[in-house]
Amino acid sequence: MSKTRVKYTGTALPTDSDTFVLFTTVETGKGASFFAMLGIETFQAAIKCSHACTLKSYASKDRGTTWEEVSTTALTLSTTLDNVVHYMVGSYPDWKLSLINGGTTQTTFVCGMSLSTKVAT
Repeated sequence: MSKTRVKYTGTALPTDSDTFVLFTTVETGKGASFFAMLGIETFQAAIKCSHACTLKSYASKDRGTTWEEVSTTALTLSTTLDNVVHYMVGSYPDWKLSLINGGTTQTTFVCGMSLSTKVAT
């Protein structure tokens, strides 16, 4: 199994009900079918947040011109990186993960992400 950490590049704490893209294969300059080319099967996100928020994942067949929602996961307040979500991404030509803040500005926000060649169990 190979695992690669993905850096979260956001600097501001999520505010209001704004949407923040945490990861995308389109904006990061990676080619179409990036996951398949590298044998990536899963994407993992671990989130520590001071207020409730939602993660939404999307897939695209046209390099991000249109996105189809794949999943929605509600996250609760956490004091550790215990909001862990696994995504099966190997079959998507392009994929992105967005955080939708719950309406209250986060006072604590930590995001850890990784790619893996192994299917999550």
